[in-house]
Amino acid sequence: MKTFLVGVFSAVACASFTPVPAVGAETLGIISVADPPNGPGPDLAELTHQLRSVVSERTQGVLEAAQLRERMTGQSSNASLAELDRAYAGALASYQVGDFDGSIRTLRAVIEDLEKLPDGPEPFAQWTRAMMRLARAEGTLGHKVEAREALERLVRATPNVKADPSQYPPSFQKQIDDVRAQLKGLPNRKLVVTATPSGKQTRIYVDGRDVGAAPVTIALQPGKYRVSGTQGNVHVPGINIDLSGEDQSLVLNFGLAEAMRPSFGPGMALAEPDRARNLIMAGAWLGVDRLLTTSLTSEGDVTFLVGTMYDVRRGMLQREGRVRLAGKAAPAGHLTALANFLIRGQTDPVVAEVSVKDRLTAKPVSPGGIVLGKGGGDPSPANGYRTMGWIAVGTGVLTLGLGTVAIIEGLSVKSSYNKARELTDSTGNLLPGKSLQTYNKYLSDGDSARGVAIGTGVGAGISLAATGILGYIAYRQTGEVGPFRF
Repeated sequence: MKTFLVGVFSAVACASFTPVPAVGAETLGIISVADPPNGPGPDLAELTHQLRSVVSERTQGVLEAAQLRERMTGQSSNASLAELDRAYAGALASYQVGDFDGSIRTLRAVIEDLEKLPDGPEPFAQWTRAMMRLARAEGTLGHKVEAREALERLVRATPNVKADPSQYPPSFQKQIDDVRAQLKGLPNRKLVVTATPSGKQTRIYVDGRDVGAAPVTIALQPGKYRVSGTQGNVHVPGINIDLSGEDQSLVLNFGLAEAMRPSFGPGMALAEPDRARNLIMAGAWLGVDRLLTTSLTSEGDVTFLVGTMYDVRRGMLQREGRVRLAGKAAPAGHLTALANFLIRGQTDPVVAEVSVKDRLTAKPVSPGGIVLGKGGGDPSPANGYRTMGWIAVGTGVLTLGLGTVAIIEGLSVKSSYNKARELTDSTGNLLPGKSLQTYNKYLSDGDSARGVAIGTGVGAGISLAATGILGYIAYRQTGEVGPFRF
């Protein structure tokens, strides 16, 4: 069973959100961070805006503040249920006059918008109706694959669905029944959905259907599903889960919703404990490859702007530096120096580097959440990859040892055979007075050493290959191999 931890960042009531993966060049998000409950203030928000402008001039893929706000507050539909109901009526009218292609386009748009709305009985009823009509329209045009896909999604979401005989012919109901019978013949998969923080009333939805309060365990037919949840006025958007191959467990994380501050930076209100881990999760859900955060810190009467760069894919903190402020503003050139340091590691006297040694934050993350491992597991900071790095060091030492033995034994082979050769003449016959027993002993010693040399040489080669593979994986995921950091 695979387990996923999913975070949601809808700070407004019932705002839904779908992570947007990076396409092409690496994407970089820049947000401000401060302690709760208020989070970033206007001064930090302005400094963050200025730093974003400087960074944008020096690297590609920097998201604008408006783009980050959209991703924080959600990609929810601007259409209301009443408007989508009218759109469905238009699609039905198009179908009835023979404009099947137009009907299909409108129906798919309606379904897409419905899936962006917070789940509930009315959106689900409209979704079921639109999906049924879509399957019928695709079938009318002879699109068998598309019609089948629509019917399978419909039946998996609504196992007891029935077509209205006043709107659909008996043959269409038979198609639904056939799909239902075929799906029933497949082995069920188990989906376990829990929520964090626990102790609050949380409703769980699968493809828009209310399946109960978290924690919930449900048996579903193999296939892909959209899982969402609501906790109070916070909505976790649809998360795509594939149950085609095995059971899965999903943890819907509502804890970060309260931390989002779209209007300030945009930024987040996060306390220091576990801040780095939460920021890695935020970066994954914002769909960025790297996340640059800003914060303020003070020492006596002096205030510093702190910039921190996270590699979201590896789940690690890369660099952190700070510059001294003059009042509430950054002196000329300070933001440029900070940007160059955070992006390229370029040092500058005005930037004080903060050590990030051993400050890994989380396992590598995908846009859909943090994979905790088969059957659950410990979401601790990249422990598996760091262990892999130490194993690489061990196999490296073993390679050195085996290689040394192979060299020594190789020299022993040469020595033994040379000694045996010294006991014979040019024709290979034993010289007068030389012992045959001694000659045979030298040959036996040489043969034995050759076997050891070959065996240890092969072992050294295998160990070297393992060292390279494990070391590369560990480095790619953590930036370190055992005690060595790169």
